[in-house]
Amino acid sequence: MLIIFAIFQEGMKNTTRSFARDCPGIRKLSLFFCCFLSATCLMGQAHKKDSLLDLIETAKIDSQKVRACYQLSEQVRNSSDSSLYFLRMGYALSQKAKDNYLQADGLNLLADYWYDRGQADSCLSASKKALALLDTSASRTKAKAYSNHGRALMLMARYDESVEWHLKSLAIAEKMNITRNILGALNNLGVVFMELNDPDKALSYYKKALNYCEGEKYEGVKGKILDNIALILKTKGDLTESLHAFEEALEIANRENDLYEVATVLNNMGLVYDQLGELDEAKERYLESGKISHDLNDDLGVYYAFSNLAIVETKLKNYSHAIHLLDSSLSICRQLNYKEGMKNIYEVYAFTYASMNNFEAAYENKVLFEAWKDSVANERHLNKIRELEAKYEAEKKQKEILALSEENLKKEASLAEREKKINQMSTGGIVLVLLLGLAFVVYRQRSRLAVQEKMFNAVTQAEINEQQRIARDLHDSIGAMLAAVINQLSEVKNLKDDRHIKDSMKLLSQTGNEVRRISHNMMPEDLSKFGLVSALQSLVDTLRISEKLKMEFSYYQLERIEDDIKKLHIYRIIQELLQNIVKHAEASYVALDMTMHREKLNIILHDNGKGFDGNDASSDGIGLRNIRSRVDYMDGKFLIDSQPGGGTTVVIDIPESP
Repeated sequence: MLIIFAIFQEGMKNTTRSFARDCPGIRKLSLFFCCFLSATCLMGQAHKKDSLLDLIETAKIDSQKVRACYQLSEQVRNSSDSSLYFLRMGYALSQKAKDNYLQADGLNLLADYWYDRGQADSCLSASKKALALLDTSASRTKAKAYSNHGRALMLMARYDESVEWHLKSLAIAEKMNITRNILGALNNLGVVFMELNDPDKALSYYKKALNYCEGEKYEGVKGKILDNIALILKTKGDLTESLHAFEEALEIANRENDLYEVATVLNNMGLVYDQLGELDEAKERYLESGKISHDLNDDLGVYYAFSNLAIVETKLKNYSHAIHLLDSSLSICRQLNYKEGMKNIYEVYAFTYASMNNFEAAYENKVLFEAWKDSVANERHLNKIRELEAKYEAEKKQKEILALSEENLKKEASLAEREKKINQMSTGGIVLVLLLGLAFVVYRQRSRLAVQEKMFNAVTQAEINEQQRIARDLHDSIGAMLAAVINQLSEVKNLKDDRHIKDSMKLLSQTGNEVRRISHNMMPEDLSKFGLVSALQSLVDTLRISEKLKMEFSYYQLERIEDDIKKLHIYRIIQELLQNIVKHAEASYVALDMTMHREKLNIILHDNGKGFDGNDASSDGIGLRNIRSRVDYMDGKFLIDSQPGGGTTVVIDIPESP
């Protein structure tokens, strides 16, 4: 009875939530109606589940109960909480039965569950546990565990590793002639290559998969493959054929009652309508997809729908709604730790802000997008993937040749083993020598760098100490002496009648001011006494030379910077940049933003001055070279973006602990 109530409760909750959300004025009536509707639907479907429920409650053999739980979780797959409930029940019973394969099957189903919801870490954890339970022999369960492992790695954007695991799954499936697992592996390989922007390679895997999709048994898998093929046709610009393929995939998904696939296909159809310029049609598909994903608690599906809908809303000039959708999508990606999604969201932010003519925000988000983009890593992934594919094909051909003769098989195996040992010994020796040589070079390099850094720090600290001493001497000794002379001269009688004495006092006063200025430049008093923020604020206030120059200074968590040498370098960098603006930029507005975030200091300095040609080598003067050397010393990054007549933006990133 508890199990039946769990199914009823989930159905009632989902139905009531969507209905009451659309019609808040009749919430009580909707609650009653949805309870009645859920109960009616459940009674209509009860005959499909009764036998499984009876088996769970009455079976004496734990393995029968486990299988019943797993099957029931699949039947209520569209009901998120109930599906997870039965999965966990079955897995707990399998542990009680101490059956490793039953446990691994349950973990594979849990991995599927978490993959559908974009939970890469949970999916990876379940697949690892499943593989740990299995022995070295090939099996359907192991092929599925390999597949789940590869899918989790794909969510993490670790594409080269993902391909490796999918090829392992394919090898087992082909060896045992398990059609469903072959289909899964081929489809997954196609998905990875689509992520790597290699549509031709992806299409080759999808076409191989279609050859296995004969009969109603694999209708659901065929729908997923058609969905993926439609995406490739879209990429190639064949939009009409793409829509036809999507419509066929959607029809299959509805027929199979696979709501996850329905949401996916609707979202992908929205992409085609967007590309065709039919924005209302695209918006309608994204809204349908997002609603289904929300009702399924599929956060990843909601992210895809929201981020795509934000692009459409931007094109329709509904900017505030677009930003709200992007904020929600970014929150989902952070929860899921979905790096690829975060990268895409920042790109859409930049597009939306640029459409709003907020070019500063657009630039900031473009910088964030570029930071997530790693084309070099993708190239490395592709190279490794090609090696793995070549290795897989070579091994496959070798097995076919060896299968021709048992005698040849034995000879080849013996020779291969001997050659393998020789290669291992040779390779091992070479690798060992190379590693030792590399370790020695790295050790010497690090030792040299450590000595250089130590010497540089000592010299810098000595320079700071000397500057502090001279500054104190100028201020406390010479400054005090000049003040005493002025006081003594002021006591001289008939001072007002003696112009020479009066001029001398004026000159002495100017000399005192100059001494204080030199003292402050050598070692800012605010920096040593009150810290970096106070010193920078004083600097900004000093450089506001007229009402025509508006200067804004904002900061966050600068008090986390504790190293005195680093504080001085940062102060000198800002001082040089601001003085350059005052002297050369002819700007009316300057904004300085300094933020300590995620163990990194980010400095953005923008002015609306006359700018300069960044490609002109003569523009890189001594001041900028000094700034670059200070930033390099702190292991930072320095970027200037300027165009004649377009102002200048400086972006500096300095790690908290280099």
